[in-house]
Amino acid sequence: MIKNDILCNASTFEIRRLGYDPYKAIELISELTAVGIDCYKVSQSAPVLGAGYSHWKEFVLGEKVDHDGSHVTRWMMGNVEMYTDGNGNQKALKSAGKKQNKIDGPVAICNSWVTYLSGRAGDDREISDVSELGYI
Repeated sequence: MIKNDILCNASTFEIRRLGYDPYKAIELISELTAVGIDCYKVSQSAPVLGAGYSHWKEFVLGEKVDHDGSHVTRWMMGNVEMYTDGNGNQKALKSAGKKQNKIDGPVAICNSWVTYLSGRAGDDREISDVSELGYI
């Protein structure tokens, strides 16, 4: 089902790169790569996710994020607690006492940022230049 949804979207949108959490993704990613989709592994560690959260925070604090009043997004964001490692890298964790609650949406957004930034590394523009994105 996930594969079909991705392929359906690929027929409508230009998917330049698909970021994914490698946990239990081997078969799906093999199938997507076989049909020509560029897949990018996003390790769920603080050093990898740190840049994604940093850029997302810039958009949130700049009031450039519009979730259209989604109650689900608000609920998931309320379940997030940021973890900072000894090097200042951050990643999202479920808030203490809320292990049953979900943070999939915020984590997916961060994975998207990491994937976007990975594609920018070869550009002649600065990796931190996200101004052309406007609102997300």
